[in-house]
Amino acid sequence: MKKSKIKISVINRKEAFYRLESEWKAISDGLTNKTIFHIYEWHKAYVDATEKDVLPIYYIVLYENTRVIAIFPIEIYKKKVLIFTFSILRNPDCFTMDAPIRDFIYAQDASERDILKLLLSNLKKLTDFAIDAVFLDYILDVSSVFASFKKSTSILSYCEDGKSCDYLNLDSYDQIYTNYSKSLKKGLKKSRRNLAKLGEVEYVIDENRADIEKSFNEFLEIESSGWKGKKDGNQEGQAIKLDKKQLAFYKKLISQFSMKGNCQIHSLKIEKNTIASLILLREGNTCFGIKMAYNENYAKISPGTILLDYILQYLSGKNDIAYFNFLSESTWAQGWHPNKFFGYKLFLFNILRIVIRVVKATIETIRYTG
Repeated sequence: MKKSKIKISVINRKEAFYRLESEWKAISDGLTNKTIFHIYEWHKAYVDATEKDVLPIYYIVLYENTRVIAIFPIEIYKKKVLIFTFSILRNPDCFTMDAPIRDFIYAQDASERDILKLLLSNLKKLTDFAIDAVFLDYILDVSSVFASFKKSTSILSYCEDGKSCDYLNLDSYDQIYTNYSKSLKKGLKKSRRNLAKLGEVEYVIDENRADIEKSFNEFLEIESSGWKGKKDGNQEGQAIKLDKKQLAFYKKLISQFSMKGNCQIHSLKIEKNTIASLILLREGNTCFGIKMAYNENYAKISPGTILLDYILQYLSGKNDIAYFNFLSESTWAQGWHPNKFFGYKLFLFNILRIVIRVVKATIETIRYTG
């Protein structure tokens, strides 16, 4: 049998990235445990929002013969320790905002192989990619990265607990509600009563592109009206509206998913005024709560909690949707008694390269002092 030929291609320009679309989708369409980070449209929104043609990160494409079997979004940064400067490979944020969904994109039939080893062994052939260590954060136990990490035997590896991710099984609403904590049930009843006293209550779902654009602008205003819109010392607020790159990304992201019919914005209104809003993206049988915002003037009636309860009622009635993913491990979500994907931080060390560098530096130091 003819031996497979493995090679890599390094992409860090927009035009080259766009040419990956069909091959990327061929891989991601066959993935299990897929998240929105695996989807081409998420990364296209990231690339589109980048002002320069040269990207701040790399997409490393791994080929087996002529077929793409993996795509690695990576960045390289330098870390100085004592007299040594180490080159570290890490997985980039790509506007995931600390959501634990970062991963590499693997063909399903390649998931049983030590893809990390293939990546690193091929990168070391390139002058600009001599790696001392790998640090991968916000990695879930169901991710392709974690599966490959467990197979990595050729380099020293270390794993520690990281940020986990909460999700709900969307059974019948009655079953979902049964799992609510007692304090959540009590709080919801009280909040609904207080909300009804303020006027006409509406739960609105926008899913066509024109309505989504309008409701997204309302979302931006609500988010920036609270603490996220305020400065912290010399730092600007964290609201999307105040960050040019982040705003461009979300506009592109919403547009990309809207074209596929996989974006909705859910809103809670009082007398036609939006007091809470959630951006929802869908991939396969899972809906992801991307961003929640609420008017802090109504904080005492918990508008975000009421809105999420409406959303769960709506989603539980959809036979083709099985999960709601919080994209976080927030304290406020624990009242729903969610299931968890456990998160990890992964470290891999190129011990041979590090030792050689340390020995060489020691020899030079001895020679100099002698």
